[in-house]
Amino acid sequence: TFSRLQEALASDNETQQIEALHHLEEEKDTHAVEPVVALLRRTKSDRVVEHAAKLLARLGSEKALPALQEAAARDLDADLRCVGAHAILDLKDPAAFPLLIDILEKEEAKVPRQEAARLISEHSGLQLEGAAGDDEAARKAAVEQARAWWKENGASLQWRGQKQRFE
Repeated sequence: TFSRLQEALASDNETQQIEALHHLEEEKDTHAVEPVVALLRRTKSDRVVEHAAKLLARLGSEKALPALQEAAARDLDADLRCVGAHAILDLKDPAAFPLLIDILEKEEAKVPRQEAARLISEHSGLQLEGAAGDDEAARKAAVEQARAWWKENGASLQWRGQKQRFE
C-alpha cells in the first residue's frame, strides 16, 4: 500500500528506500512526489539520489524541480550530477544546462563529459565538437561555445515539444 511505501521512504534503511522507489516507479503515482522530494533532500546515499531523481523525472511533476536542482548542485560525483541534470531536462526546465557545461569544463573523467555533451546536444541541438575528447584546446573551445550559447539564449529558452528540445 502507499502508506507502507511512504514509511519505507521515511526510514533510514537505504535498501527499503530503493525498493519503495522501484514500486512507486511501477505505479507512477504522482502522490509520491512529495515524499520522494523529502527523501531526496535528506538522503546522503548516492544510490538513493540516483533512483529518486529518475523517479521524479518519470512522474513528471514540476514540484520536484527545486529538490532536483538542489541535489544536482550538491558535491556529488559527475555521473550523479548528470543524472540530476537529465531529470531536470526531462521536466522541461533549462536550468540543467549550466550544470552540464560545468561538467564539461571541470570534470576530468571522460564518461561524464560525454554524457554532459550528449544531453546538451540532445536537448538543445547545439553540437559541441571535441567537448568530451582528450584535446584540451578543443574541449576549451566547446565549453566557450556552450557558455556563449547559454549566455545568449538561456533566459529565453522554451521547450519545443514538436522538436523535443529547447530553443
